[in-house]
Amino acid sequence: MIIVLSLLAGSLLLGDGALTPAVAVLSAVEGVAVEAPKLHNWIVPITVVILVLLFLAQRWGTSKIGVMFGPIMCL
Repeated sequence: MIIVLSLLAGSLLLGDGALTPAVAVLSAVEGVAVEAPKLHNWIVPITVVILVLLFLAQRWGTSKIGVMFGPIMCL
């Protein structure tokens, strides 16, 4: 029973870690598409590219990425 609960908890954690960023980025890109209707057909590809770049950038660590994203967030 403990193994089943552990597997369930682990799968929920991994699912949350994958779905939350995807939904957040998708909603942000859809917000941009409201202002630029020509991007409507490109919403999903743009979202996929952003997510792939973000997940690839994680290998450098949070501290180095934070230094890069800090000034970007100020804009």
